[in-house]
This record gives sequence, C-alpha cells and structure tokens, in this order.
Amino acid sequence: MAREQTGICAEPNLHGVFLLFNGLEGREKQLKLQLGKISPLIDLLAEQFSEAMLNSVVALGSALWPRLAINVKPDFPSWSELGQTEITVPAFHYDLLIHLRADRFDVLYIALSQVMQLLAFHAELVEQWFCFRYLDGRDLTGFYDNPDNPRGRAKRTAALIEQAGNALNGGSYLLLTKQNYEMHRWLQLSQEQQQDLVGRYKVSGQLLPSAQRDADSMAERANLEPQGKRLRLLWQNMPYADAKQQGLVALGCSAEPADIVQYLSHRLGTSDGYDRMLDYCPIEQGALFFAPSLNMLEKWG
Repeated sequence: MAREQTGICAEPNLHGVFLLFNGLEGREKQLKLQLGKISPLIDLLAEQFSEAMLNSVVALGSALWPRLAINVKPDFPSWSELGQTEITVPAFHYDLLIHLRADRFDVLYIALSQVMQLLAFHAELVEQWFCFRYLDGRDLTGFYDNPDNPRGRAKRTAALIEQAGNALNGGSYLLLTKQNYEMHRWLQLSQEQQQDLVGRYKVSGQLLPSAQRDADSMAERANLEPQGKRLRLLWQNMPYADAKQQGLVALGCSAEPADIVQYLSHRLGTSDGYDRMLDYCPIEQGALFFAPSLNMLEKWG
C-alpha cells in the first residue's frame, strides 16, 4: 500500500518554511539519491522531538522529472490551460519544493539545516519563505483561512491519488501561490466592506446569506463546486510577514490536476468577472509540483 508524505494531510502547525530549489546541471543522479534521504531524516527528527509534530513534503516540478530518469511522469497541467483570465499570475518553474512544518521553531531550524546539508552541491536554493500560524487559523486579513477545508478521511480523498495499480498512487499534485497583502488598503475598509469582498462573516467565518453574497466575492469565486461538481482540493496555507511585507503562501493539494486548473481559473476569472479579493491580495507568482509517495521516494535513497 502506498504511503503518503507526512505533510500532505497533517494538521496545521505553528511554524513552517517553504524552500524552492533548482537542480544543478550534471548533479541529477546525486540529487535523486539525496531526495530519497529527506523523509527518513525527518522521521528521525520527528521521533526525537515528538512534541514538535514535525512533518514534511518533497515535491518536484515538471522539468525535473525527466532529468532524474524517473520511469513515470505525472500529468502536469499547463499554466496556459488557465485561458484568458482577468488577473495575470506569473508562472515560476522551480525544480523542487520542500515544505517543512513544526510546532517548535528550533526543531524546524534543525530540520532545515540538515535538509540543506543533504542538498548542498546538488541544488541551488532560489527562495525561502518562513511562515506561521496566525491566531486561531486565520489569515492576516482577520478572516478564517479556508473554513471549508476537508477534515478527517475527506482530506485523503481530496489530496491523494488512491488508485490500485497506479504508479503515482499515494502522491499529490500541488499548487503553490504566494500572495502579497496590501494591508494599508485593506485596513481602510470597514468590516462590512471586508465581509462583502470575502463573502463571509469576519468573526464566525460563516457564509453571508446567499442573497447578500456578491458573485465576485472570494467565497463564490473560491467555491469548490463552481459547476455543481465538487473539486478535490486540500489547503495547507500559512501566512508570512515582516516589517515590510505581509501575505499568504497557499499550498493546494489535489488528486486531480484538472481540479487545480478549474479552481484557479474560477478565481482569476474570465469575461464574467474575477475574485475581487485579489485586488487587495494579489498573487505574485504560482508554481505546480507533484509530491510522490514515500514508497517512491525511498526507492531513490
């Protein structure tokens, strides 16, 4: 039975980091070997620091799969499949995403340091985004982040390929986006104006009555049933912030790559409008990855 990576369906953590790499030319064989060592390393640290609830995700971009001579390749959707949207999101083509989360920042740092040692001389770190859990699971706008996120068994159904005989069984397609919140503009809005844009009550997170919800509110545009068919998506988002910038790193996990395209297209919009929250929380960049099962990764190490 294929085993999924620990960070796909894990409960939210207090601290996290997103690491984005490009593989170095000519080091593919060594990189593949080192990637197979990351999950066992994280497992050892998670056992040593059990209270930290450490978990991880290792995911590869479309360009890296053939370079690593893997005999199976995921069905990556093309960014161009989004069509003519009202909002433009630059597509970044990173080779590798490593996402680490823990309830202790020192343990997160230990894991980060050891992962960097494994990948030294084989991959170049391009981006690193440290994130945190905000209050009781809200984002920096003050609203609950994805209150309709799947729970329990539904997490696995949404995020993981569960098909006997499928070489990708236990894996997950990932959509990574980074949003930069324009907080100075957002905070000038009244609570009622904010609720109209989100389509939910700020305190409870409940949907506004359907008669009061704008068709271009985030609740409507991020609706997981845009055409009556429920999309399979599980979100593992975390806010980031410093004195200059604030925002959200969104990580959507799905068993169906087409659902990622449909979700993002619905938010970005076409001739019928777009998610107006993006006027205040624009998406700076996006990237697509596939997180293989632990079984596949362990064969590489």
